[in-house]
Amino acid sequence: MPNTVVVYVTRTGNARRIAEDLASRLDTVALLIEDKVNRNGLWGYLRAGYHASTRKATPIGDPGIDLSGADTVVMVQPIWASGIVPPLRTWLKAHESELRGKRLGLFTVCKGSETGPIRAAFEKEFMKLTAFGGIKERDDERTQSAAFGAFVNSLS
Repeated sequence: MPNTVVVYVTRTGNARRIAEDLASRLDTVALLIEDKVNRNGLWGYLRAGYHASTRKATPIGDPGIDLSGADTVVMVQPIWASGIVPPLRTWLKAHESELRGKRLGLFTVCKGSETGPIRAAFEKEFMKLTAFGGIKERDDERTQSAAFGAFVNSLS
């Protein structure tokens, strides 16, 4: 898909793998939104959930991509406390005006949460999504591949 940008946030590396797979299918590269908050270990895990559940925007390392030429922007994130992850929230707030009028897709990965509420939360806080998808970490490769394909097709 021409003029597509893929950005992602990851704590454990699962979202990176998914972002890279989607980027490959979309003939682009995946760019990391770096989380500047230490989320390692038990305290980091708890901090991640707290920040997500209280809708915090936290410090990030912005990948610095020029969005002016992009038609489509895909975001990949894990699910923390059934919400939008703070680094993505920060990035979205910083680039909200640049994202208006573009096709937006959000793809999530989780341990077992339902993904539907994430779409509603995203659209309530930010803007309407063109495409939404998600997988659970335990999904087999075939299920994941089917979810990736359906998501990419829904971006058109």
